[in-house]
Amino acid sequence: TSSFGSDENISVSPPTYNSTGITPSTANDTSNVTCYSYWQSAQGVLLQSASIIFNSSNYSATSTQTLSGNSSWANLTVNSSVLEAGAASCNITVSDEVGGSNSTLISFTVTDLTAPIVTSLNTSPNATADLDPSVQVTVTANITEFSNASNVTAILQYNSTSNATITNVTMTRTSNGTYWAVFAANFTPSDEANYTYRVNATDTANNTNVTSFNNLSVLYDWTW
Repeated sequence: TSSFGSDENISVSPPTYNSTGITPSTANDTSNVTCYSYWQSAQGVLLQSASIIFNSSNYSATSTQTLSGNSSWANLTVNSSVLEAGAASCNITVSDEVGGSNSTLISFTVTDLTAPIVTSLNTSPNATADLDPSVQVTVTANITEFSNASNVTAILQYNSTSNATITNVTMTRTSNGTYWAVFAANFTPSDEANYTYRVNATDTANNTNVTSFNNLSVLYDWTW
């Protein structure tokens, strides 16, 4: 109920909404997503403002939008750079000029389309003088996965000029946080040759990132 003047009370319904949703209709972490709803006021009352709150596991934002007239769209676009796979929502609250308000909650799931990121690769030993046949080489990979690092598996792949067949070695998770993990695996060069290695990182949505090949020269060092 809204009051007009000192002696008259008129019952005014709050704004109503329809056509709520998101675009694209299936959200993913590589495309911007827009939450929207269409609002109408009652009895000639003018719409005034919209407050839109976006929430997800890693990011939140609030936007205020000025409305006018008896009907209007309210919307918020969230950039893909801050979208991560998982649950998300937009809460849209619209107010009118006499203090009436109404809200709608739009809940959706952001699909994971982004492959894990291999942020660094290291070998031990890595000095030429220490890289000899029959000396075990440990490859360590630092991997980021924004859906959750527990969703990642990694495979070390290597070959050499003396054996071009690629050998796969499942890497072991040695440490991790929510969005990062460290993996390690070993191989032992059997003879003098140039060895190449890379890492294949895959998440549970089957998004895969394969690094470029890195080189290791394995040679005996003759110092006499």
